[in-house]
Amino acid sequence: MSPLKYSQFDFVTRHNGLNTRLKAFLCTKRGRSIGTDKLKNDLALASASSLKAINCAARIRFAEVFGKNLRVLLDRHRGEDVFFVTLNLHEHAVPLDKAASFNVAACKDATHAFLKDLSFIGIVEAAYYYNAPFMPAARHPFVSWHSHAIVWETRQSELAKRRRLLNQKHQPFVPGRYAAHYRRITPAIALSYARYMSKSLINEYTAYPKKREDPETGEFIKQLTGKWRNRKRPIRPTNLVRAMQGMDRRTLKQLCFAGGAGKAFRRNLLAVTRKSLHADAAARALRQRRLLFGP
Repeated sequence: MSPLKYSQFDFVTRHNGLNTRLKAFLCTKRGRSIGTDKLKNDLALASASSLKAINCAARIRFAEVFGKNLRVLLDRHRGEDVFFVTLNLHEHAVPLDKAASFNVAACKDATHAFLKDLSFIGIVEAAYYYNAPFMPAARHPFVSWHSHAIVWETRQSELAKRRRLLNQKHQPFVPGRYAAHYRRITPAIALSYARYMSKSLINEYTAYPKKREDPETGEFIKQLTGKWRNRKRPIRPTNLVRAMQGMDRRTLKQLCFAGGAGKAFRRNLLAVTRKSLHADAAARALRQRRLLFGP
């Protein structure tokens, strides 16, 4: 798998574009029928400092501060291995109508147990599956709650041992994949992974079964292997609203968690993000007063 390359410019452009399309959709007849006042309030720029997970401005500032702070952290640990860890457990995937009531502490607890005594910063994420053909209720949308974490001050052999044990005990949401996996990353690439972890609901997913290759002809035949591949596409407006309602009013503070030396990193990340957004709000209010009453 090639290294992830996700710049802050790409992050901002994609999230702002999605936010613009969402606001336009909420003004349509369809959008007005499914969009609630609570949702619109949480999406508003004025609500950014509340750190609602669906708020575009909050996500963008969080990703910006995350990247800057992570650069400083990794400079202090220059020469050490850094890892990107993902846990995606079958028991943490729920039908869309149960997503709002799902206790995300289950994802955090599983990751804390997996990374016990290690230093890490993690985020719980919701993946929206508009179709999950490997599930009994295939045509009903699902939300796969899962976690990503950046880990430092450990060895690859230690993570490999923990991964093996967890994968023996837990099944992934998508058959044929792994409930736990990790990859070793460089400090420079780690910033791209920090942005990836910080992203909002920008894609939606389904899966398709892997087919068996005929050893004689090399052709792929329709005999199913029991393994599935994810397929993603940009999330569509109606599904985005549904997925955001599944997020309920969760905040980035609730979704972000840490262990070891990552605890202080998390506290500072949230504090700086909120302070910066409050400063933005104060500057906007000042500009509005000057427009109304003059300098």
